[in-house]
Amino acid sequence: MGDPAIDPVSLVEILLIGYLYGINFERRLIEEIKLNLAYRRFSGFDFDEKIPDLSIFSKNRIRRFKDNKLYEEIFN
Repeated sequence: MGDPAIDPVSLVEILLIGYLYGINFERRLIEEIKLNLAYRRFSGFDFDEKIPDLSIFSKNRIRRFKDNKLYEEIFN
């Protein structure tokens, strides 16, 4: 039941795309991943594969990195 889980590696890769290309908003980042084939391939999604919904992405990011300094360490 519910939405399928997002791979943690894909989650970090999506966040990395946003950081490297200056995409500050999650909604815009997800739209860019849906449209840009290079972003899709980098984050591990095939052309015909569905990109995770914004709510799945946001909830996952908050739960995994809420009290964890790993997120800051990666991007620093």
